[in-house]
Amino acid sequence: MAIIIYLYKNMFDRIHKIVLSALGIASHTEAEQKKVLEKIGPMLYQAIMTRTLLEMEEEDKNTFTEMMSKNPSPEIMFTFLTEACPEIDDIAKEEAARAREEHKNILAVA
Repeated sequence: MAIIIYLYKNMFDRIHKIVLSALGIASHTEAEQKKVLEKIGPMLYQAIMTRTLLEMEEEDKNTFTEMMSKNPSPEIMFTFLTEACPEIDDIAKEEAARAREEHKNILAVA
């Protein structure tokens, strides 16, 4: 069980690191990163999830919908998305770059 939890966290951490890097805040303090992500994180991760769903096969979409009804942790959710959509890293980079452009005022403060 510990290995599975580690894998879930590892997948989520990978996406999270891509987002921090694309936002240009990877070298900021954890407190500064948290401040930015509290403001734009929900919108950004929703955009990543939505685009990923558009790329997935119908069967994977159905599985994801069923999984969401069980209220999974973000780690479990993003692990599934990573496995179902190999393009998720590129999607995360693109969406974070878009968020960076749209929210320059928030990122300038961090």
